[in-house]
Amino acid sequence: MNTSEFETVGSLGNYIAEGLGIGVLCLDADLKITYWNSWLEKHSGIKQSAVTGDSIIERFPDIRKRNKASYLTQCVEKSIPSILSAYLHQYLIPLEVYKAGEKHLMMQNVKIYPQKASDGSNQVVIIIEDKTEAILHEKAIEKLTRLLGGIRDINKLIVNVPSEKDLLAGACNILSEQIGLNCAWVGYLTENSMTLVPEYANGIPLEKLQQLTFTLDQQAFVDCGDQGPLPGISVNRTAANNQAVWEPWLQVSDITGSQSFCALPIRADGRAYGAISVHAKSKSFFDKDVETLMREIASDASFGLEVLKEKELRRDAEKRLEEERQKLLVTLRSIGDGVLTTDNSGRVVMMNTIAEQLTGWKQEEAVGQPLEKVFHIVNEMTRATCENPVEKVLTIRGIIGLANHTLLISRDGREIPIIDSGAPILTNDGEIIGVVLVFQDDTKRRASQQAIEESEKKYRNIFENIQDVYYEASMDGTILEISPSIEKVLGYKRKELIGKSLYDIYTNPEERDELLEAILESGKIANFEVHLTDKDGSQYSVELNSTLQRDQKGNTVKIIGSMRDISERKRLEAMLRQSQKMEAIGSLAGGIAHEFNNILGTIIGNTELAINDVPESNPARECLEEIQLASLRAKEIVRQLLGFARKSVFQLMPVQISSIVSETLNLIRA
Repeated sequence: MNTSEFETVGSLGNYIAEGLGIGVLCLDADLKITYWNSWLEKHSGIKQSAVTGDSIIERFPDIRKRNKASYLTQCVEKSIPSILSAYLHQYLIPLEVYKAGEKHLMMQNVKIYPQKASDGSNQVVIIIEDKTEAILHEKAIEKLTRLLGGIRDINKLIVNVPSEKDLLAGACNILSEQIGLNCAWVGYLTENSMTLVPEYANGIPLEKLQQLTFTLDQQAFVDCGDQGPLPGISVNRTAANNQAVWEPWLQVSDITGSQSFCALPIRADGRAYGAISVHAKSKSFFDKDVETLMREIASDASFGLEVLKEKELRRDAEKRLEEERQKLLVTLRSIGDGVLTTDNSGRVVMMNTIAEQLTGWKQEEAVGQPLEKVFHIVNEMTRATCENPVEKVLTIRGIIGLANHTLLISRDGREIPIIDSGAPILTNDGEIIGVVLVFQDDTKRRASQQAIEESEKKYRNIFENIQDVYYEASMDGTILEISPSIEKVLGYKRKELIGKSLYDIYTNPEERDELLEAILESGKIANFEVHLTDKDGSQYSVELNSTLQRDQKGNTVKIIGSMRDISERKRLEAMLRQSQKMEAIGSLAGGIAHEFNNILGTIIGNTELAINDVPESNPARECLEEIQLASLRAKEIVRQLLGFARKSVFQLMPVQISSIVSETLNLIRA
């Protein structure tokens, strides 16, 4: 179509423009729209009446991109036609088209022609052709080609890589970098759960993935078979928005700018082992063909894992076998017990260093010798030769132990007490091919056992004869242990109190609570006085010294301690206090007596002088004599007080009791 064909858009031209399956629009010299056909109305959703007179550049600003506006300008100003390729420029005007039920931005081939208006000014005719389907088809072929290439490269990885890490990390690189996906990552299922833990990634930092929690769909990833469609594995953003299970995948899509994603199980050992997830920029990337190829990639990765695991298992088995062989040799040589093996005829096959030391035989000398010649054992008490342990093992077809008091007679004549066991050496089929004997010198163990028995006897003797009472009690007060000395204190026999509560023998149970509070606070108490009731109901004062015992985790276990009967000490202390009181009273009485003596001296002296000066006929003389007699009686009382206060010395002499009684009566009457 040339310029002359568009010089006049009359009714016939308009009819043709409307009937063509292409977009046709015209611009005036100012690049304002003068014509907009129905094809453009259909794909833009804009009526001709709405755009007529609008500047095409102002109406569609995207024209400024990639220098497309310059083609329009030079067409008007210089009458130069232009062609814009869909592959290079993609589109001139943003139009929409539906392909396979999905909306796409139309890819356009655009032809720009100059034409002359009736007034002689330059105008522009633009023809737009939809190339979307062809381009999408080419892109689909290109996409499938990349995927097939990715499958080929992943298969090469399976053959060449040495480890699971190299395979899965390499697959992520191929999917992201070669196939062109936004990101690819692989996660492992945690044991006994559907949680997926990201391990390898390309196109997104691994640490960002590991901040999210991925939970796989049970039906899609575990209950599925090796072939066939898996529900919910290929999802675009619109479909995933209403499914909570896909929320972390949507977050990855947000991070990577993706519009769709696909998650496929990786299987190994007949179970879902993990999943490979890929995210694409396009919503429609994962069509049926791509999904089929993605399953192929997941299947190849699963196969590769199986191959690598088999190789790894074989290498590990060989390595473990060699390690076990070396370990067995080192163990047999280094073990602290004597080890000796025989064949099923009872001849020595192998012995370790300890066995050589105990028997006095070197292995190279002992191999092939009958067991009884190398391993000569007798009963320590009777000196009789013990039964051949190999024959006994072969007879009972099981493990045996030597009798007590067994002596090994070494090659140099030493007699060594031993403990021993023997067991059959069996093949996988259960056939006995020999016997292994394990034995050790029992000398030190016997000495240790004897020392333990003597120590136990000593401490048992202390426990049973201690004067104070030793006890152990649980935290709730149950008596766990108590020494026999409790019988001397409370009259209970030891067996009567074991298992009983301490609260039963406390006179005041509140004292037990106070003790418990004090010991929990400080971990121990000293000289804590409580009152206990004996078997007959009498009360005793006892003094406790106790410690809180804890286990290795710091938990309280029990209370251990001792108690001492302080009842006699308390009685003596009471007598001492009474004696001190009486001494204080005596000191007071002595001081008072001294003062009275001074007063009485004056009274008696003056009374005697007055008596001497008063005649016997004077009635006052009798009164003075009474005063003198009373004063002498008072002096005697003072003398007695001084004697009580130990301030004077008493002189013992015979007295007339009747006169003392008479004087006492007179004193009382006075």
